[in-house]
Amino acid sequence: MPITRSTWNDDDGSGTSGTILNNAELQKIYDNVETFRGAAAVVDANVLVSTVHNWFPIGFGKVDAVINVNPAADLLITGLIAGVIGQRVLLRNLSPSPSTVVSIGHAHAGSAAANQIACFATSAPYPMGNRGSVELVYSGTNWLMVNQTPGAWIAPPFVASDYFVNIGTGTWPVAAADVAHCAYVVQGRMLHFNIGTNNTVLTGAPVGLSRKMFGGFQAARVLGGVFIHSATAAGYFQMATGAGTQINFFRDINGTAWLAGAAVLRAFGSVEIT
Repeated sequence: MPITRSTWNDDDGSGTSGTILNNAELQKIYDNVETFRGAAAVVDANVLVSTVHNWFPIGFGKVDAVINVNPAADLLITGLIAGVIGQRVLLRNLSPSPSTVVSIGHAHAGSAAANQIACFATSAPYPMGNRGSVELVYSGTNWLMVNQTPGAWIAPPFVASDYFVNIGTGTWPVAAADVAHCAYVVQGRMLHFNIGTNNTVLTGAPVGLSRKMFGGFQAARVLGGVFIHSATAAGYFQMATGAGTQINFFRDINGTAWLAGAAVLRAFGSVEIT
């Protein structure tokens, strides 16, 4: 947005009287300020690659900007060309595909230090679901994430090894057809997840059924909550101690072994992540 220009008066302080100072010279000052600051920009960026380093989208400069990111597939941004102190940029995931995710790499070595981005959570790339956005401000040394809207919930691709027995003996074989729903969203340093499996057949005497942490993030601390399952109606889930990389589902708070046979699990919870 262009700056507001006004004349300066040598007056009594009322702003309504007195002699106008050299207006021609004043306009030169305004011209210099506006040239340096520039006008805010809206940039539409079509991205055909999966990763961009030191990103310098066409039309972007050292001005406040909205960058509408239109990736062809999931995209990782490791850095944005350095700005000026206080410059603000809003990145928006406007992919035409509702399942496409745009992720921001925290302090990613793929980009120069001055172009790197400091994210709220640091243990994995910070995801934006469809229609999600992040607001960045340039600090003089790097970009700082200052605000974020997560966008659509993210449904990760099915990977059988994401489901396993972590405590006790036996197996928890989960097939793609067994997953009724599985999605997550990240807001600030909180990861919210929603998972449901149908009639998976447990073997042995498993105590802790585990699902790999969503998005590759790590839990910041030991947290717990309740969920619903078919064995005793209410169960207990817990993050692993320390830098937890999985969510553990227990039949009850006492650590009773799960019964062999078919089991249904429904869980919704939140995890503080690093």
